[in-house]
Amino acid sequence: APPIARADAQTVLGRSERVEVMEGPKSVEITGNLDTKEANSTLYVADMKYFSRDYDQWVDFTVDSGNVVSGHKLEIQRKVLKDEHVKERGGGVFHRPWVEVTLCVGKHLLTTELALMDRSAYTAQLKLGTEDIDKIGRVDTALQFTAPPDCALPTPPAPASSAAGAPGAKP
Repeated sequence: APPIARADAQTVLGRSERVEVMEGPKSVEITGNLDTKEANSTLYVADMKYFSRDYDQWVDFTVDSGNVVSGHKLEIQRKVLKDEHVKERGGGVFHRPWVEVTLCVGKHLLTTELALMDRSAYTAQLKLGTEDIDKIGRVDTALQFTAPPDCALPTPPAPASSAAGAPGAKP
């Protein structure tokens, strides 16, 4: 039998799924690998730039849909929650920022903390680790693309209408 990631949820997902990265009313669909051997999640992005806002460190980055729908990009700015310093073999150090991002996987809306990395050396745009997989379902590695993203965003409450005859009400 193929390995299955641990989870309490009923949803069975494949080793690769289409995932939407959500930014308010905008989103971009990307390919995500559900990695049953890695705990943490990583989003592979382009044009990553650090900047300061209100004395905090932020990062600006672009999520590109790549081969799912060519030409679709989403620029996002997020506060850096943690800045991981990773040593390179040649003795240098590179920065790996951790940010909070909202994802839609199947019918599951997932807000999670993940690492951002330069996408030039990796084909899938997202690697979803077991800590996040456990929140939304389990993985059957024999399957792929089982559940297209289909998340309904919460709708804001409708403004209260004024009662007829109330001061300022229009007939």
